Amino acid sequence: MRMMMHQTQQQVGPGGACASPDGPFPKLTHGLLDPAAIQRQKEDDIKSLEDQEQKSYASLDQQRKQQLDVIYSQAGQQQKKLFLQIDQQVKTQEMAVTQQYNELLLQLHKQYHEQVTALEQQAIELATEYQQQLMRKEMTKKHIELQREHYEVQARFQANLQRLHRGRRGQNSAGLLQEAVTQGLAGCCDGLSPMASGPHVSPVTQSSDFSGSYAP
Repeated sequence: MRMMMHQTQQQVGPGGACASPDGPFPKLTHGLLDPAAIQRQKEDDIKSLEDQEQKSYASLDQQRKQQLDVIYSQAGQQQKKLFLQIDQQVKTQEMAVTQQYNELLLQLHKQYHEQVTALEQQAIELATEYQQQLMRKEMTKKHIELQREHYEVQARFQANLQRLHRGRRGQNSAGLLQEAVTQGLAGCCDGLSPMASGPHVSPVTQSSDFSGSYAP
C-alpha cells in the first residue's frame, strides 16, 4: 500500500528566510492531508493494487493456459505418432501370424490327405489279400473234394475188378465188368483236373488186359 507521507515544513518567506517572530504564526498542518483525504487515498491505492493483482492473476492464468495448450498439442502429436507405430506393429504381427497359420493349415491338410490316401491304399490291399485268400481256400477245398472223389472212384473200380476175379462166370460177371469199366471211365474223366493228384489208371487199358485174360 502506498501512503502519502508529509513532513512538517517551516514557514518561510518568499526569499526563503524564516518568518519574523513578530509576524503571524504559521499553520503547522499546511500542506498535509486531512484524515478523510488519507482514507480516500488509501482506498484508491488499495483498489489500484487489487486491480493490478487481478491483472497479474489473469496474465498468469493466460500463460498457464497457453503452456498447457502447447503441452497438450505436443502430447496429442506424440500420441498420434505412437498410435501409428503401435498400429503398424500390430498389423505386422497380425500378418506374420496369419501367414504362419496358413502355412500350418496347408501342411496339416497335406498330412491329412496323405494319411487318408495311405489308409485307402491299405484297405484296398487288405481287401485284395482277403479275396485272394478266399479264392485259395475255395480252390483248395475243391481240390481236396476232387481228390477224394477220384480216390473213391479208383477204390470202387479196384473193388469191382477184384469181385470180377472172384466172381462166377456168366452174365453176372459181364454186368460187373461193364459197371466197373463205366465207373472207371467216369473217375478218370473227373481226375483230369490240373489240381487232381494221385495214381491214374486207364479203364480202357484195364478192360483190355482183363478181356485178354477172361474166358467167357
